[in-house]
Order: sequence, then structure tokens, then C-alpha cells
Amino acid sequence: MSGIAGRIVLASLAVAATAIGVMAIGVLAYGGAVFEQLMVEHGETVAAARAMFDQTVSATFGLAGIVATAVSLALALLLARRIERPLGQVGRAARRVAEGDLSARVLRTGPVEIRSLADSFNQMAGRLEEQERFRREFIANAAHELRTPLTNLQGYLEALR
Repeated sequence: MSGIAGRIVLASLAVAATAIGVMAIGVLAYGGAVFEQLMVEHGETVAAARAMFDQTVSATFGLAGIVATAVSLALALLLARRIERPLGQVGRAARRVAEGDLSARVLRTGPVEIRSLADSFNQMAGRLEEQERFRREFIANAAHELRTPLTNLQGYLEALR
């Protein structure tokens, strides 16, 4: 995966890893002491309390890490597709316009920013198409207007011979 989709996925995974890391530091720094104190108050030894805490934290953070990574990856992929597809359509339509197909247009899909981009692209393509139509009309009109005087001149030249 490359481009914007890859960056979205990497950023999402980095956010998930950071969140898990911050929670782990908080739990290990503060939670361990509180858990040990509560367990000792209820008759457990410090070593037994520490072992229970370590086992519980390891299992919890292992599962949380797997779930957070899976959810983060799934959401990142959905977001990346939602952005990447309409941008790909705009890119393909731009290439068509560059190759001379001024009728190319794109659908208004995706987030509001991409719909705005599609609107701008469609306006640009419409203006280019209109300008090309004006240019063709001008050339046709100019050719028609020049044809009459040239025909007259040709007639005069033949008469002079």
C-alpha cells in the first residue's frame, strides 16, 4: 500500500500504539502499587499480588493491543479507500482531459473536500470544453468570412488575364 492510503494506515497504527503505550505506562506506574496495596489489605502477599497484577495486565494489554490494532487498521483502510477512490477518479479524468477528451467529468463522491475538488475539476473541464467550442466556431466563421473576399479576388484575377 502506498501513497495517501499507506500514510493513513501508518498514522492510525502509530496512534493506536501510542494510546496503548500511554495506558500501559499509567497502569504500570500507578496501578501496580494500588493493586498490591488492595490485595495485601485482603490477605495476599506482596509477591502474590504482584504476580496476579502482572498476569492480568499482560493478558489485558495483549488483548487490547490486538483489538486496537485490528480496529485501527480497519478504520484506516476504510478511510483510505473513501479518499483514494475519488482522488483516483479525478486523476484519471485529468489524464483524459490532458489527452484531449474535454468531456471527461468526475462524480461528486467522498468527503466534502473531495466533492469540492470534483466540482472544481468539472467546472474547469466545462470551461475548457466551452473554450474549445468557441475556438472551433471562430475558425469556421473566419474561414467562411475569408472565403467570400478570396473568391472575389480570384474572380478579378481571372478577369484580368
